[in-house]
Amino acid sequence: MSFQPIWWVIVAGLVLTGVTVALVRADRGAPPREARVAHRWVRLAICLLVVLIGVHPVIGRTSPPKPAPAGADVVVLIDRTTSMGAEDYDGNQPRIAGVASDVAQLVSDHPGARFAVIAMDNDARVEVPFTTDGQAVASYAAAIGWRENPRGTGSDISVGVDQARQLLEASRAERPGAQRLFVYCGDGEQTIDQPPRSFASLAGDLDDALVLGYGTSAGAPMQTYPGSGDYVSYQGSRAVSHLDEATLQAIAAQTGGHYDHRTAPGPLPATELAAGASAAPTEPGRTVEVYWVFALVLAGLLGVETWSGVGRYRRVRAQLADRTPTPHAGRGERA
Repeated sequence: MSFQPIWWVIVAGLVLTGVTVALVRADRGAPPREARVAHRWVRLAICLLVVLIGVHPVIGRTSPPKPAPAGADVVVLIDRTTSMGAEDYDGNQPRIAGVASDVAQLVSDHPGARFAVIAMDNDARVEVPFTTDGQAVASYAAAIGWRENPRGTGSDISVGVDQARQLLEASRAERPGAQRLFVYCGDGEQTIDQPPRSFASLAGDLDDALVLGYGTSAGAPMQTYPGSGDYVSYQGSRAVSHLDEATLQAIAAQTGGHYDHRTAPGPLPATELAAGASAAPTEPGRTVEVYWVFALVLAGLLGVETWSGVGRYRRVRAQLADRTPTPHAGRGERA
């Protein structure tokens, strides 16, 4: 048992106790009737119960929570170019549906970690700054969709390298003890007339990296935007997007991570993050409040005191009524 004192309640209880003791001493000269003595003890018990409630006893461990591990920071880079709408994931689902499923799994696998999300299409943007709200990250990935084809300027799968490096550098400055994971989600299809930039500049800040590839080598057509029903065409026929595993494997090698071809929802590859790196802070021990027991007794004694007070009030009224003279009939009349 330990105590969490509420000082103003304790002070109020001690003041009431002092006043009650003073009244008892002043009443010593009164006839020692049993009812009077019991009344004194009830009042004194009420005052002491107020003090006990103010002491606020609790049962159980009340030590502060243990410090949380340094944690993990996860930077997720999502390709949302038009090719991520190609319908060759888990049957005929768009590739971006696989991204949504895997991001939700990633959040589940790393409870308590901080996540940041970069989206890339014509350019790259940090859409979700570092947050521990994994549900918000999963919800964003589920709603991200893909770039409308008429607005495309070509796909550069490395356009988000600078933003990823900035986030990782910020993570290292803010939390040098944290572990860092980079996750790339895309199909590796580079459609601009230059090769993608290297991701090697990220490796120095990483403990591990995952490159998740979506699509098939046979390829599939894609709608111009989610739910449009219109498909991207090229030279009069439906355009087909193909998975480029060689490019994705190169990104994995540059970041010191590993590549995984994602064809359907399922477990993600294990990472090199230490066990517990993304664990949430340890909760403090549970405690049980016991002040309410004293409060129940106090309520009972207050009820006794109230009932006793009502009885005394009635007796006093009765005594006053007996002492009031009644007028004599015919007073003031002549004989």
